Amino acid sequence: MADTRDIKIMRASIHEIMMQRKLRHKRIEDLKKELNEQSQEQLASSDHLREQLILCSKAECRSMTKMMYQKLPVELRDMIYQYLLTEDRLIPAGPHFHTRRYIPPFCGRPVNIVSSREWVSMGGSPGEILESRDNNPEMNGSSRMPRPDDDFIFLPDGRIKYDHTHRPPPDMITPSSHLLNSDYVEEGFLQEAEKFYYKTNSFSVCNVGCALWEFLGCQDPDFEQNFAARTLNMNAPIKHYPFDYVRTLQVRFKMDHSTCDALQNSTSGQAYEHERRFLRSQYESLTGLDWFLHEGASRELNIEFIIMTDFSGLGRFEDHDRRFLNSLQVVRNTIYTAIHDCERSKVRILHHNNVAWIFPRDYTAWFSLTKDQWEQEKAIHSNRASDDRGWITDFFLNARWPVLPADGGYPEAEMRDFLKERWGFRSIADTAPSYPIVEGRYWPRGIGPSISS
Repeated sequence: MADTRDIKIMRASIHEIMMQRKLRHKRIEDLKKELNEQSQEQLASSDHLREQLILCSKAECRSMTKMMYQKLPVELRDMIYQYLLTEDRLIPAGPHFHTRRYIPPFCGRPVNIVSSREWVSMGGSPGEILESRDNNPEMNGSSRMPRPDDDFIFLPDGRIKYDHTHRPPPDMITPSSHLLNSDYVEEGFLQEAEKFYYKTNSFSVCNVGCALWEFLGCQDPDFEQNFAARTLNMNAPIKHYPFDYVRTLQVRFKMDHSTCDALQNSTSGQAYEHERRFLRSQYESLTGLDWFLHEGASRELNIEFIIMTDFSGLGRFEDHDRRFLNSLQVVRNTIYTAIHDCERSKVRILHHNNVAWIFPRDYTAWFSLTKDQWEQEKAIHSNRASDDRGWITDFFLNARWPVLPADGGYPEAEMRDFLKERWGFRSIADTAPSYPIVEGRYWPRGIGPSISS
């Protein structure tokens, strides 16, 4: 009997323990649920508070800049702009690809390039840059050792040296800065600040995508209407854009990805068609720069053009030379416009090819037409100057296969004479001309009409 009684007591104890355990688990679940609800409420409150703080900060900034604009004389405002907006460094604007090889979307990427970092715009807001870095372990410096393609270098004394290969240094005033954002500053202050910023500083921008178009302000929805108003001298208020103020500009023509998305094992005809499409797209990417040169024809301009090529994946040396000359042809009219049509311009042309040379080479002498010769060429092609591609395709060198009547350009077999008579050079490795440019088969008229497909 005693054993039975002990068993009942033990069962009762076990049951009580089980009930207490269930109650504790239920209490834990309730506490977890309560904690989660409180966390959600706190997060919502934090987001709301952050939003309110941002709105208040914007309002205070606008109020302060409005007061500055209304109360301070122009001389003091200029001193403030000089302190806040002057950079002694070249300001990179647009995509970060402009200092290294551009890797187009859906194209085979080198292993050592982090894809998620690639698409962080150099003009992105500081918050976006930090968020992108914090959310990606590949980009978080605390999770790995620095790599050769990082945007910073630890110096021996502990300081950090930034490289704007990926993005500008954090202390640099970029075109997307809060000081140049209408959400933060009053309209009058913004107009004066933009004028000072773009007029005073030096900028570097490449032709990838719409970088030139966007940097110079041509992406504005009312751009064409406003430009027509100023062209027709209408009495309507004229809106100004960055291209009205920029004085010093470095333009990087990205020709280094010309073979990136080409078909594997393609025929020479297919390869050349791909090359032609690439050249047309590069020419069309210069539209914004044409606006800039047109509007800046009478002011002092300091422009450096850097032609970036990489033909290391091509087998034949003839392909290297032909592609380089075709690349020069794409930018030729734009560069001559800067040299001869802009009255007070200083123009420098560099060729950058890491595979062939360690340092960029000065190719300014490649554009040796006199102003009279340039005017003669423009007059001959005046009926085609407004065409999307001008007359550039009449002077492309065709790869090996015969030139079709509708194709335009010259066969590759004539490259030596073409180089001599059109450009005045013996070799593409030369930096000074060996011959004068003379009128003949290769200048000023080419073989057309240009292909329109």
